[in-house]
Amino acid sequence: MGDLALMSFLSGKRERQRQLCHRQIGRGRGSITSVAKTERKGLHYQLKENVYLPEDILRLIHAMMPLRDAARAACASHIFLQSWRCRPNLIFTGETLGLIINGTGKDDAKRDFINIVQRTLLNHSGIGVKTLKLELLHFSDLDLGCLEAWLQIAVAPGIEELTLMFPCVRYKFPCSLLFERGGNSVRYLHLMVCTFRPTIGLGCLIKLTQLHLSFVWITGDELELLLSKCVALEWLKLSYCPEIICLKVPCMLRQLGSLEVAECRYLKVIEICAPNLSNFYLTGFLVRTSFENPLLVKKLRIMCLRQGNFVSYARTKLPSLVPNVETLTVASNEIVKTPIVPGKFLHLKHLHVYFISLAISYDYLSLISFFEASPSLETFMLSVTQRRIEHDSVFGESFHPREMSEHHHKNLKSVKIIGFCSAKSMIELTCHILQNTSSLECLTLDTTDGATRCCVTEYDKCLSMDNDILTEAHEARCAVAEYGKCISMDRDVIVDAHKSLLAIITYVEGKVPPTVKLNVVEPCSRCHAVEL
Repeated sequence: MGDLALMSFLSGKRERQRQLCHRQIGRGRGSITSVAKTERKGLHYQLKENVYLPEDILRLIHAMMPLRDAARAACASHIFLQSWRCRPNLIFTGETLGLIINGTGKDDAKRDFINIVQRTLLNHSGIGVKTLKLELLHFSDLDLGCLEAWLQIAVAPGIEELTLMFPCVRYKFPCSLLFERGGNSVRYLHLMVCTFRPTIGLGCLIKLTQLHLSFVWITGDELELLLSKCVALEWLKLSYCPEIICLKVPCMLRQLGSLEVAECRYLKVIEICAPNLSNFYLTGFLVRTSFENPLLVKKLRIMCLRQGNFVSYARTKLPSLVPNVETLTVASNEIVKTPIVPGKFLHLKHLHVYFISLAISYDYLSLISFFEASPSLETFMLSVTQRRIEHDSVFGESFHPREMSEHHHKNLKSVKIIGFCSAKSMIELTCHILQNTSSLECLTLDTTDGATRCCVTEYDKCLSMDNDILTEAHEARCAVAEYGKCISMDRDVIVDAHKSLLAIITYVEGKVPPTVKLNVVEPCSRCHAVEL
């Protein structure tokens, strides 16, 4: 009876669903919904004349359906009802259950959510759930005893993926339950908003390959103890964990290839003893970091969102710290220009420089220092998200570009500048690249901030280019926005974008070789029309 009550709650009365299913059958022969009219043929089910599907295939199809659709199918079919009772993947969020958990109906949504989870887990008790996602962030007053009972049912031998988003940090996650009942099977673990206190004497998570802790209260020593019990770990992400001051990644994590640390505000030191780490991502403040084997680090991303001049630091220090890096992403609030120093990025192929906020006009041409230090560079992306500053405009007075050393970039194929503006140094950088890169294939100049655009068919007012050079909006910026309208832009930004378009026509267009595809992205003419 519990199953039928849950089915009725999610999808209406059972008879109505059967009638709906029958109408669907009439509209399309051979569809999956026709399973409701099938006849049992041994271990097979007849979809229509001479067409059969094995029972295990039907169960697989049902397991891949979203939770609400799977429940509705179970209402309409005895076959799927049996499959529902042993469904291996349970995802309980407001979205998957069709509940609106904000506003005046929050209490009703909370009650409905609890009823659904309670009945579903009770009916799955002892069945063997493989995947469980439980999102409780909006229910801060949830009875924690009820939550404990749910975990006792769900975290059982055979569980493989756990995503648990708790309602408050005062909830202390039951470590013993995880280690004792799921330790031999859990492969993916994501905990969010809770206290996690592993202690000596707990078993090992011998199959855990991915671990993500977000807003989790755990100390550095406790985390080191936890990691020492996850010898198969391949990917680790820590975000907003305020109790970690010193992060030590133990040497027994020989499979660990990727480490991400984001916004752990009191973190001071990162010691990575894992011998085979190749990807390292850091967001927040720059901290003292050491690698057991820095020669293996191939991908490095450091986003110093509230720290200045990290781009200059990266150019000066990183060649010696990670000499074999191949993909580098750096972001900061930059004040000083990038220096020219002896260090080389001999293996660097992909470079993304991201200026989050500029307090003063920046000398973009100084980024040539990275080009000269990177003989293997193939792609370069520059993103500028803050342009409300006074810069030396190319239209202010007569423009005489500075002469730079004729250093030829022999492998550079693709260049993209998001937030392209009419600053003199930005024009100089672009012209230098065009004049010194014989291998260049594609140049994209995005005069907007790179936000998703509303239309995939309109190329706005495409510029008229000499030499029949194709000008089009970049594909990534032509995706259909959710509400059919571009993200709003301030009038000053739109006006500056049109000035940038004029600068491209005046100073860049004539220098583009016929072998280079030039993509120019401008503000959408429908959503960002402005009288200049």
